[in-house]
Amino acid sequence: FLFVSFPEIDLWISKVFFIEPTIFALTHSDERLPIIGYLRQAGFAITRITMIGLFVLIIFAYFFRRSRFWQNRKKLLYVFFCFALAPGLFVSVILKENWGRARPAHIAEFGGKMEYTPPMMRTNQCSGNCSFPSGEASFAFCFLAFAMISRRRPLLIKLALGYGVFFAVLRVGEGGHFTSDVVFSALISLITCLTLYRFMFEGAYRYAQISTWAMNRTPTKLRSLITDRLSASDIAEEDAEKNKQHSRTIHGKTNMGADTSHTHRYGETGANDPVSAPKGGK
Repeated sequence: FLFVSFPEIDLWISKVFFIEPTIFALTHSDERLPIIGYLRQAGFAITRITMIGLFVLIIFAYFFRRSRFWQNRKKLLYVFFCFALAPGLFVSVILKENWGRARPAHIAEFGGKMEYTPPMMRTNQCSGNCSFPSGEASFAFCFLAFAMISRRRPLLIKLALGYGVFFAVLRVGEGGHFTSDVVFSALISLITCLTLYRFMFEGAYRYAQISTWAMNRTPTKLRSLITDRLSASDIAEEDAEKNKQHSRTIHGKTNMGADTSHTHRYGETGANDPVSAPKGGK
């Protein structure tokens, strides 16, 4: 709430990076700081690959239930929902398209034509893809979801937060966002990741009841398709396990029979067995 009480903080920080009208310290083009453009494109590529990869793995897990992806399906769904909800729905669809806040490079204080608007005030200075909040920063901070499901959580949390801070500074430094934009984006992503983790893995917020309710509200044909698919897969797994047990039983009986035959053979020919041959005598 610091930015709400002191909205001028946004202008102070952006002035640190300001060079000339519409140009900031990290503003890039083909001639000026092209590396910044490459870094942003790399960030976009990582995000796309992550989302597509998660979707493909979830579909793969559903159709191949013996794979390790099926065993980790809840983790895959958790990460996918974190990205889909925080940067996807909340930031990019609901807020950015409806808040109307102009970017730093577009306001009069930095050579533009739009008016500066405090972070929590809706306005009409932008018609779409506006400054508040930052989509790239939100996507970057959302990589915390991978850390939450990892055994190396402390290390990956640091890496995820560092990745998010890097893109947050990058966007502020090139005049694409105010500091409050990236801070609110970080909060949205972090709160979403933590809340979903509690919901899906710690059973908070009545996860079991809501899951049951959602399945009951699923259209009948789709629900039948899901349950039939799961039932068929369960039967296949049970049959496979029974076959394994049957094979082990037959193998055990075969070995037992071989051992018995071996012992019986020596009992019948004891006279020729150096161990059982009588000692002494004529």
